[in-house]
Amino acid sequence: MGKEGPSVAQVLAEAGTSPTLRILFPDTAVTRAGSSISKEAGAPAPTLAVAASALGSKPPATKYLAISLDLDAPFVSFAVLAPVLHGIDADLVAASPDGAWNAMPWVGPGPPSISGPHRYVFLLFAQPDGLDAAKVKSLLGINGTGLWPRVRWDEEAAEKKLGVGELLAGTFFTTKG
Repeated sequence: MGKEGPSVAQVLAEAGTSPTLRILFPDTAVTRAGSSISKEAGAPAPTLAVAASALGSKPPATKYLAISLDLDAPFVSFAVLAPVLHGIDADLVAASPDGAWNAMPWVGPGPPSISGPHRYVFLLFAQPDGLDAAKVKSLLGINGTGLWPRVRWDEEAAEKKLGVGELLAGTFFTTKG
């Protein structure tokens, strides 16, 4: 089984709070950690909004890296494939979300109908200098957008390989099958 790591545990501990990271879909927004949304609402690639306080005194040109995971695949009671990587966005700039380049395209929620609600976690880090989307793929051994590079994701190892520092912001939502 993959490893979720301390960043994910930190985000899950904030359930029910108003997080510093918000997930914005065209028809809904996740403004409270642990909110429930439908599979349909979470299908399009989201936009992320972060509280300025989470970014601290970083220069305006700082780039950010966002990682999203499903912690409960394929079933909450039998999560042998979990966590599953749902997307990595590199080169995010706080002042220009449209400038983001997708290192691994977003895959919307898809828990099976007989499963309990899955938790989808989003993590935001400052992107280390010299790291870009192509280097993210190379360092993590991502050679395509298929399912297998995404399953049993070792988040803790990925954070170490990418050289990201502490978690700046995060949140999660749930989706029923």
